[in-house]
Amino acid sequence: MNPKAAPSAINEALLKLRNFENTELKKKNALFMDYLQSGIEVSYSEKGESKSDIIYIADFNNPSNNSFIVANQWTFIENSNNRPDILLFLNRLPICLFEIKPQAVNRLMQAKHIHKFATTCRKFLLCSFTTVSV
Repeated sequence: MNPKAAPSAINEALLKLRNFENTELKKKNALFMDYLQSGIEVSYSEKGESKSDIIYIADFNNPSNNSFIVANQWTFIENSNNRPDILLFLNRLPICLFEIKPQAVNRLMQAKHIHKFATTCRKFLLCSFTTVSV
C-alpha cells in the first residue's frame, strides 16, 4: 500500500489510528472517514531531519490492491473474551463490527450488548459503533 514509506512514518500513522485526537463519537467517525479516504498525514524524523508523508490505508484507485476479509464469530481477548457475530477487515484493520440480535431481544438488551463491545474493545476496533435494528 505504501511501499516507499519510511517505517517511522507507518508507525506514526498507526499511532494516530489507535489514539484519536477527540472522544466524541461523531468526530471520531468523521476523522476515521477522512483517514480512510484521504490518508493519514504524518510527521516523523529520519536521520535527524524532519519529514512528512501521507500514509494510505486503502487503495481506491486500484481496489484489487486491498485485502477484504469477513470473519464470523471472531474471538479476541482484552478485558474479557469477546466474539462479535461478523467482523469486516480492510487491509488487516478491523473496520466494521456487526452484532446480530433477533428482533425479539428488547432494545435495552441490544444497547447493553453494544455498550459492552464499545467499552471493552476500544483498543481493538478503529472506529466506533452505530446501532441499526432491522
